[in-house]
Amino acid sequence: MRIIPFLSSALLAIPALAQIPNSYPIFDRDAVHEIKITFANADWFQVLTANYDGVRVENPYFPASIEWGENKFENIGVRFKGNSSYSASRGRKKPFRLKLNEFVKGQKIDGIGSFSLSNGWNDPSFVREKAYYEVAAAIGLKAPRSNYAALTINGEYFGLYMLTEVINSDFLKNYYGKGEDDGNLYKGNIGSTFAYLGEDKAAYKNAWEKQTNEEADDWTDLIALCKLINDTAPADFRAKLEPVMDIDSVLTALAVDNATVNLDSYVGMAQNFNIYRRPSDKRWVWIPWDPSLAFGALSQGQTIQGMKELPLEWSNTGGGFGGGLPPGGGGLPPGGGPPPGGGNPGGPGPGGAQQAGRPLATKLWAVPEYKERYRQIYRQLIDRVLLGDKTLARMNQLREMIAPWVEKDTQKLVTQVQFENAMTADATGTGPGGQGGGPGGQGGGIGGQAAGIPGLTPFVTGRLAFVTDKLAAEPPPTMAITADMASIALTQPAAGPAVSATVRLTLNGTSLPGAYSIYASTETGGAWIGLTPAGGAAPGSFTVSNAAKLEAGIYTGEVRVFSPGASNSPLAIPVTLTIQ
Repeated sequence: MRIIPFLSSALLAIPALAQIPNSYPIFDRDAVHEIKITFANADWFQVLTANYDGVRVENPYFPASIEWGENKFENIGVRFKGNSSYSASRGRKKPFRLKLNEFVKGQKIDGIGSFSLSNGWNDPSFVREKAYYEVAAAIGLKAPRSNYAALTINGEYFGLYMLTEVINSDFLKNYYGKGEDDGNLYKGNIGSTFAYLGEDKAAYKNAWEKQTNEEADDWTDLIALCKLINDTAPADFRAKLEPVMDIDSVLTALAVDNATVNLDSYVGMAQNFNIYRRPSDKRWVWIPWDPSLAFGALSQGQTIQGMKELPLEWSNTGGGFGGGLPPGGGGLPPGGGPPPGGGNPGGPGPGGAQQAGRPLATKLWAVPEYKERYRQIYRQLIDRVLLGDKTLARMNQLREMIAPWVEKDTQKLVTQVQFENAMTADATGTGPGGQGGGPGGQGGGIGGQAAGIPGLTPFVTGRLAFVTDKLAAEPPPTMAITADMASIALTQPAAGPAVSATVRLTLNGTSLPGAYSIYASTETGGAWIGLTPAGGAAPGSFTVSNAAKLEAGIYTGEVRVFSPGASNSPLAIPVTLTIQ
């Protein structure tokens, strides 16, 4: 089994399967998948371009056939995707979304029906997105899995892409289990600040995108959450928010975004995240998305040194687009019009409250207990996961694998020299795709980022030195998660009903209830461990059961419990099932 390279030496025995749902060949090991798409129409590029009109307008899928290893489907859906990565890359290497089951029900690969293909816009290294997702998974977030794809279209090599599973009903079922996948899922697009815009759902559809239960079109839960966040007095904020939100998932995502200087996120551009209302406890949980500009690839108008020294509780509060878009409008929709919701780059504009502030982050940090928990999580992230030498070694390992595919990618959005120097030198100037500055053409560097894109080795080293120094100034509080079972042994007659055991969790050393999430891996017998629920708050409990029909024998596996900020997270619990 593959080891997650971002973990410290104390955690090197943790298999990757403890971080993700059941084993899937697409993501089980590092690989460049060769994907071949064929359109019957010679003018497919023009058709997809015409279909694409920004993320908030219907963008229909276009039929094509696909050959992907042993998988061959004659009728799948393909469309363009993205915002800046689409509009600011003027060449033909656009980002794609593949939906295998758009026209033929049931077409999936390893239980996944939709995939995202990102084109590497503004990332000369080609590793930022995958590196971020692995860090997020290692600290316990339900982060999408990713790999690489060499894309061929109608016999022409289109280049190297980042291959990522899409956050949708498949994702929810794979990560949370059947029965836990029917809650409301929302994606935050530009302007998703959690501002309360009244009771009319139409006001939220400009920024938010409902990803599940679309036909019901019931937005009352999101509206209620925004109202609670904005209208609750500081003294009551903790008491009212804890019952409805998985606080640790939010604080963990904020810490990962800050440590990696991922400003194309909630605290920066107010976008690129998902929130899911978990059915088991009716609490909102945070799921990261599209971190392709992490590690300083979007500066929000700051210098590279300024990004290295970004405050630990930073947010863009001067307006949803203040300094957020590259000069020349690299983040604008196609056509170069104003950002959705109104307003011009640099200020809130007509969008008003929707464009101003990041109330969820700032109000969480204003609660002393939450700020302390945030620093706990941040410290664990820096001390045990996002380690400088291991992080950089992992990036170099990925780059060595993809280098031949990048070299022959004649449509890549950076030069070959920029790719080769991406670990050590800052990238400036305009890439071959003509994207410097994006639509409007006023850019002063790659993607209009006047500061350039920082070389990863000096940037990661400098950033970690800065945050380590800041965190060292505070004594780390002690917190640990404990289970009432050191191991689980289940015995079941071959013809009998499934057996289960309930594990009770406690958390000490803190005045806050600690959120936890659980993952299972199996050594024998396939994916037989069932977990309910997939997360919750400690003190709390979860049930481990046999979720598969098995022949007589002994089967082994493991459950790992993540609790951000706990000194002993993840907690490993061996599981043995005997079928008599």
